[in-house]
Amino acid sequence: MFVICTDFEKRIINTSVTFNRIDSRTLTVDEEKAVKGPLIDRKCPQCGHEGMAYHTRQMRSADEGQTVFYTCIHCKFQEKEDS
Repeated sequence: MFVICTDFEKRIINTSVTFNRIDSRTLTVDEEKAVKGPLIDRKCPQCGHEGMAYHTRQMRSADEGQTVFYTCIHCKFQEKEDS
């Protein structure tokens, strides 16, 4: 676990990031296809299942944010988010 404490306008903000174990990077959903990537607590908009794998790519110029691709580990629905 990684913990960050910052002082923001006389308020203390505690943020924690919990990393997945290295062996959880490949999630096998069925024998034919495997969903690869770290698992995040995100609800699938298609099936409502909690838990999606994600990966990031720099699709635009270097001064733009990265694109995050999410894949549901249950129904394999895919979506992207530009950050």
